[in-house]
Amino acid sequence: MNREIHDPPSDPTAPGTLRLDVAAAAVFACDSRQLRDWALAGGLDPAVDFRRRDLRGLSFVGQDVGGFDFTGSLVDDGAFDGARCDATTTLPAGVVTRPERAPRIETAEWARVGERAKELYQRDEWSVLAE
Repeated sequence: MNREIHDPPSDPTAPGTLRLDVAAAAVFACDSRQLRDWALAGGLDPAVDFRRRDLRGLSFVGQDVGGFDFTGSLVDDGAFDGARCDATTTLPAGVVTRPERAPRIETAEWARVGERAKELYQRDEWSVLAE
């Protein structure tokens, strides 16, 4: 089902017309963090409405994109890294996914760990690290 998006709607009662004001209100009311839930709340079909879209600037890390069709969409390199894709996911041509990267450890945390290791080394208490 292809839809025409109108804002403001020229004819909000026309079949297949997506009213952006109603869709946006439904998405804002959705308490989920999943793209699928937002799409469904807004009246979008993941298998149809994400084709040939400009999705640059978006990251799908942690998102379950099973059943989504992104054929012909423009995305940034790495946009689907860490996304949960399955056999029903259609990614744009040439896009590859990589496993989710480990979160970065802040410099202050590294410094704290380094100081603790130095302290344990000086007291010869390396067994404490195994706890």
